[in-house]
Amino acid sequence: MTAEIDWDSVPDVEPGPERDYFGVYRNGNNQPLIMAEDGSKRYPYQRTTNFIDQLEDGGEGLRIWTERLTLAGLVMSPELRKELMAWMGEPRELSDIARRAARLAGRDEKQEWGSMLHQITDAIDKGDMMPRQWWNENTKQMEPVPVAEVNRDVEAYRMATRCLTHHAAEQMHVFDPYRVAGTPDRVSSYSANGKRQGRPKIVDLKGLALDTKLPTPSGWTTMGAIRVGDQAIGSNGLPCNVVAKSGVKRIGTYVVTFDDGTKIACDSEHIWWTQTQPDRIKRRQASARTIGEIIDTLRYNGQAHHWVPVTAIELPETGLGIDPYLLGCWLGDGSRNRSVITKGRDLFDVLERDGHVLGVEQADARRPHVITRTVAGLIGALRETDLLGNKHIPSAYLRASYGQRLRLLQGLMDTDGTWNTARRRACFTTTNKGLAYGADELLRSLGQRPHLAEVQRSGFGVTATAYDVEFTPHGIMPFRLPRKIAKVQSQIAGKSTARASRHLIVSVEPGPDVETACIAVDSPNSTYLCSEAMIATHNTGTLHPRMVEAQLAMYSRSRPYDPQAEVRLDAEPVDQKRGIVIHLPMKQARCELFWADLTKGWADCKVARDKHQKGLRRKLETLGRLIELGPDVPLMERVGLCANVDALRDLWKEAVERGELTEDLKAACLERQQLLAPTSK
Repeated sequence: MTAEIDWDSVPDVEPGPERDYFGVYRNGNNQPLIMAEDGSKRYPYQRTTNFIDQLEDGGEGLRIWTERLTLAGLVMSPELRKELMAWMGEPRELSDIARRAARLAGRDEKQEWGSMLHQITDAIDKGDMMPRQWWNENTKQMEPVPVAEVNRDVEAYRMATRCLTHHAAEQMHVFDPYRVAGTPDRVSSYSANGKRQGRPKIVDLKGLALDTKLPTPSGWTTMGAIRVGDQAIGSNGLPCNVVAKSGVKRIGTYVVTFDDGTKIACDSEHIWWTQTQPDRIKRRQASARTIGEIIDTLRYNGQAHHWVPVTAIELPETGLGIDPYLLGCWLGDGSRNRSVITKGRDLFDVLERDGHVLGVEQADARRPHVITRTVAGLIGALRETDLLGNKHIPSAYLRASYGQRLRLLQGLMDTDGTWNTARRRACFTTTNKGLAYGADELLRSLGQRPHLAEVQRSGFGVTATAYDVEFTPHGIMPFRLPRKIAKVQSQIAGKSTARASRHLIVSVEPGPDVETACIAVDSPNSTYLCSEAMIATHNTGTLHPRMVEAQLAMYSRSRPYDPQAEVRLDAEPVDQKRGIVIHLPMKQARCELFWADLTKGWADCKVARDKHQKGLRRKLETLGRLIELGPDVPLMERVGLCANVDALRDLWKEAVERGELTEDLKAACLERQQLLAPTSK
């Protein structure tokens, strides 16, 4: 167990002559300075957000994000580049250039919008009118509120929070045992059906919108729009329920690139469901892996080897106005304004076997190998489905049953599809861009890996833009015409199509500055499909919801603090088991409430506290050594004064740099290491 810190040994920084905008004394590190209960001294407390951030290992995502913004700002500003070239080595000047570059690249924009929204909702919950100005902490001045942009969000917030009675808003709280201070957004009571739910609860407000696409049983949604209770699609292809959703994060992203060119941006907490070469050698199934694990093991014997299996969507059969195979034939070789199809006789033989009534054959002397026939009853169905003069695959057909979607594909392929014997791939070709993208989505929903390309094609003296959708059939027969089936079977029968059964991760690189979130689903292996490529990924990472729960748990055990009078206040105890998160996506006119588990959160607070105290103790011990040891103290004498392995490691490095790592010093260091940490190496 971690020993308690002697807080009086922690160096303090006296406050300046003025408090901050909120009336709080702060030291040079922006830590709130909290008066002791006996009024004897102000102590620097750690901010709650910084305290909880220790649950994240090192803040690597945020660091990378800041570095990218700094570089982007330097590219955007010739003036900053000139200042950088003229820099003479003063650290503060360099830091100032970096800050201004990051700000120029938009670092503050989202932060400022969130701060403004917090101040607006704060005023509303106090019963005030919506303010016309807000305090911008970055510019240190009042700025006008863009009323037209926030009105719809404010109304959504009012509607969603009608069940809350607010007791305090933006009231500083302190937790003396851990020396932590911060400001929860609200302390509120929750009422359902007119009944109050126990003690007041700590409330946190989250915002921002997300645009990652997710396939659903009824079509598409986004990560920003999906809610708990909605349905997604698991990696087994079956519908699954969203049982939880993380808060929104801005911690830096990575771009995961697959061998088919698909790129998906995710954050550093994201989890993927992959199978590796060692897994295949040992006949293990795919398993959950973090981005960090994938980066560390991206290649095996020099080759990319993290594979994500493809998924075919499995949905129930649905009533469709047009036989899917017939619709595919008409989309491929039908007249866009009539219910006629022009193709070889073997296609019409298949249609007649399916029971369709066809009109008389109409021959074309210029094209003796094809005929045109009318399909009885088709014109009305095309009109009802808004397809006349508007060829596309209706959304209902893209979420029909597996068998219905396969019949639709076979209709498309029997008309405008071919088999490329040289490449051993099937290809659907059309000049209709929307139809090409529809075919691409259809194939992905069937567990295939299509590749869509724009090409220039010539015919009848005309050059036009066409779209090829190529794929290697995996587990399906894309044709029904016997002559086309024979070509496929002659080339791939008994041969492996394993490459077509999986998505291969070829690179993971730092990505764009975007907001991210994840969902948790109840599929058997906790996975769901994401992006237009319908690639399986794992449940939400545990870090961000864990940090939210820990932050609210810390506030639930803290005491209100008046920064003006510098005294702790008496208040009704709050619920220490459950908190509330208000999710207000910016500029979406939508707001919803979620429960937070504070019991788990408090356990994580203890973890954060131990990490904080260990780090602080190491700093104090280092400071003590610097004070006690002069530069002339021999290295051998300093070995016995090392209080931990880190200090011993620093001494070893110093000895190497000075060329003084003798055999006696090595032996003394190893002996001291065994005393400090017998199991370390």
